[in-house]
Amino acid sequence: MLKHHNEPKHALGVIKRMSETIYYPRKPAETYDKLCVECGNTKRYVSNDQCVFCKLTKGNRYYHSHLDKLRKKNLKWAKDNPQKVRDNSRNWSHANPDRVRAMHVKTRYGLTPEQYNRLMFLQKGICAGCSNPATCVDHDHNCCPGERSCGKCVRGLLCKACNSTLGLAKDNTTTLRNLITYIETFSLTPTHS
Repeated sequence: MLKHHNEPKHALGVIKRMSETIYYPRKPAETYDKLCVECGNTKRYVSNDQCVFCKLTKGNRYYHSHLDKLRKKNLKWAKDNPQKVRDNSRNWSHANPDRVRAMHVKTRYGLTPEQYNRLMFLQKGICAGCSNPATCVDHDHNCCPGERSCGKCVRGLLCKACNSTLGLAKDNTTTLRNLITYIETFSLTPTHS
């Protein structure tokens, strides 16, 4: 992001491209009389014979036509600067926790943010097994063994304790019924002194 801090805000023009904001110094009116060699426009600031819009468009065209070359260059930089990559990644993750959570839910459970929010709304943010806040996505391990899910076998949202209990019991209903019987029997038995 290019910012000119020595100029007052009213003297800066603003261009928005994707999520990036570019600040450029506004020039006196006479500089708007130059023609852009690309589009012939005189209403935008022209420097080096191109208006600002054409410069951005040319940059986008260059980016898309040299994508492989730029990717190789970026991979080389990442390999040469692993600590900077880790720091940048950590800083981005701390600055964007909602996006990190959305990417985690999408890659691990195949749920879009809308599907996840719908589950959260339907369960009122409460675990399906107890009254604690729901923090984990539960899926049927018979459909998708392991930690990743196809998204079709998601059963609901659980708290960490309930999700761990189901995982340790390997979703075996017989084991869970036996444990319920065990707890009921144990709590009815008089204690010995």
